[in-house]
Amino acid sequence: MPQLPTALANREVNAIAPQPQVDMILGEVHAVCGVSFTVRQHETLGLVGESGCGKTTTARVVLGLRPASSGSVLFNTAGLAGTGALDSALDLLKDLQEELGLSYLFVSHDLSVVRHVAHRVAVMYLGRIVEIGPAEQIYERPAHPYTQALITAIPIPDPDKERYRRRVLLTGDVPSAVTPPSGCRFRTRCPNFASELTDDQRRLCAEEAPQLVRRGTAAPVACHYAEERRLLTGIPPT
Repeated sequence: MPQLPTALANREVNAIAPQPQVDMILGEVHAVCGVSFTVRQHETLGLVGESGCGKTTTARVVLGLRPASSGSVLFNTAGLAGTGALDSALDLLKDLQEELGLSYLFVSHDLSVVRHVAHRVAVMYLGRIVEIGPAEQIYERPAHPYTQALITAIPIPDPDKERYRRRVLLTGDVPSAVTPPSGCRFRTRCPNFASELTDDQRRLCAEEAPQLVRRGTAAPVACHYAEERRLLTGIPPT
């Protein structure tokens, strides 16, 4: 896809989610932490992740329904549309995008739907973007273990391919955004951290938050030990 003018730019946006009143203040929920992305004209950016990852808060900040505690949201008002859609409206959204040059921020937990509408995909976990890139790259060769787990959870309609597909399994629940894990926020659920890394490598994960940069990968990824893996082929082992 050729480089197009930017319709929306999020720059290091942070947002604190409001909490219901309780007798004791437990702490602030940092629902969005340093989130940066752009949406180009004529483009759809899919924003995906589990419930509680910060997708909805990000969308609300973009739409002006919730203030950002820091950072900025910049618009080129020619061609910015809204967020989300019903499955029955996907074709209409595509037609309108082609006809009017619209841009979409498409927020969903359904990765199979996002795959059919998004040009690029941003994957969120516990308030941070952990991987962002062209949809084909994210779905075919994801590099972050969280992205890999989400991708391998998408059903393959071919039973033979589904049978041989490698899965990346997560354990536990998303940690509290009030007291997120130190260092890499994903490490408490990361299968690599649990079984493949050395003690020194685990120490780095626990002490240093990985930045969203290219690490010999095609797309920026926030993982110290990111490795692209082809997961959706469903090719029988030899």
